[in-house]
Amino acid sequence: MDRRVQIARGLIPRGRSILDAALETFFFDQAHFHRAFKRATAITPGEYAR
Repeated sequence: MDRRVQIARGLIPRGRSILDAALETFFFDQAHFHRAFKRATAITPGEYAR
């Protein structure tokens, strides 16, 4: 799970949308990705994208 979040963290700054990053790293949906991302990084994907 942490590895998938780490990969997604690399995709978001490269212009991928949060949903695309979630799907490309095999999360079931955006909510699942959001929870896992926040658990791993202490911030939301949207905050990270900014």
